[in-house]
Amino acid sequence: MFSLLSLLMLQSAGNATCGRSKFKAGRSNARRKDTKNAKGIEMMTCTHGVIKGMASLAHAETYKHTHLQQLKSVESGATFFCNDVVCKFKPFCEKIALMFPERKDFQRAAIAQKWFLSRFHGRAHSWDCRVLHFGHWLNGAADFLGEEQEQLFAIQGRRAATSKHMSLSARRDDVSQAAFYSNESKDMAHPQYLVKCYLTRQLTRADLPCILESLKFRARSVRDKIFASSWELQQLQTEIEGEAHMMQILKAKNDKCLDSNKARTRNRKEMRKSRKTIDKCVALLFSKFKVVVTEKEIESGMFSWNLNGSNTVAEDYDLIDDWMLSLRYAEAIELNKNEMAMFIRSCDRLVDGLDGQIQQRKIDREKMYAPESLLSVSLDLLQRLEISRLLKTINDATDLFEKVVDGFTYEDEGFLDRVEEGEAEELLFDAGDDDDSNSTSDIDDSDLSSEEEQDSEDADC
Repeated sequence: MFSLLSLLMLQSAGNATCGRSKFKAGRSNARRKDTKNAKGIEMMTCTHGVIKGMASLAHAETYKHTHLQQLKSVESGATFFCNDVVCKFKPFCEKIALMFPERKDFQRAAIAQKWFLSRFHGRAHSWDCRVLHFGHWLNGAADFLGEEQEQLFAIQGRRAATSKHMSLSARRDDVSQAAFYSNESKDMAHPQYLVKCYLTRQLTRADLPCILESLKFRARSVRDKIFASSWELQQLQTEIEGEAHMMQILKAKNDKCLDSNKARTRNRKEMRKSRKTIDKCVALLFSKFKVVVTEKEIESGMFSWNLNGSNTVAEDYDLIDDWMLSLRYAEAIELNKNEMAMFIRSCDRLVDGLDGQIQQRKIDREKMYAPESLLSVSLDLLQRLEISRLLKTINDATDLFEKVVDGFTYEDEGFLDRVEEGEAEELLFDAGDDDDSNSTSDIDDSDLSSEEEQDSEDADC
């Protein structure tokens, strides 16, 4: 299947561009490098940096590799799929679904998830692409930036260099062992991380849906449209405002972020491209509609048609950007409460599963009148040690959560089942009144006592 995609999906280098940027990593095809057994590593993580999948790149990172990772994320029930060039990866998935109508997993992958453009990589995209694809503008995304994976890959990425000359089996073992070790360290620090997030996410703001829809309408009016003399007044004004906004961003980047002459020179080239687009629009605006745009207006971002009270693209963008971040922070508070509960419940479920395996082996031995083997005794010992560790983790995490969340408790046995069946969004982000947000403030003593009895029974086992 992968080879078939390589033959059918050959495209030009132009499919890796968005606005003024040209992406080096994301593309549909890649030049082969035969001097090495492996070119690199592609990783997929959740928003907490837990590794969910890894792929060894024989040539270079392509959309085909990302598509295979996305299929795994769809199977796991992920609501969002984040990618640095999601504006180009989305059409790729849709095209794959059309080319292989018999593959139901391809059809589902094209429509099952919300496409999430990462926060800082999105700065390299055009302004209209950011309006349409920015992940923190999506309901339910909480405060995740889409850059969490970069923190992990800054450490794990060196595995590509240290293992590229290994044999295939040794490389697989080395990289897999590193992934398991990283995930284990994440599990140990997860309760403290959730508490830290809960204490820092306290921002809420009123909604601004009308401005958001207006900004999206203006973005669609110029998105992927070739500049022509047939453009209407509103399109020209929107393009001028948007490119002036991009020039301000590039200028701020040049002044504050870039620390080398080479980088600043490249950035100034991008500024000149935006200025060239503005000059074309200004000339057409004057010749067709007799509207004059001055140099001062371009530098300030405020134009004569904004004097009637209408906001510029830059003003609406900054306003909606702050509002969306505030909404994501509000969602993150409730999300953290549920993640705390899900962490306890998942550990509790592991304890039940391990204890069930121990009891099942005991029953099997009694039925067969067989003596205990060394393998069976070893498994029992290891699983009992793991149960003890998990019970300690549950107790420590519960004590920690109760200190920061009034009336903390975790859900019934079917909670994780409902989340895994795709009901996570309505469970975690149910739009209710204020009373719903305080529903966890009352502690049911009977529920707590029953949980303590269950923990003690597991400890006895």
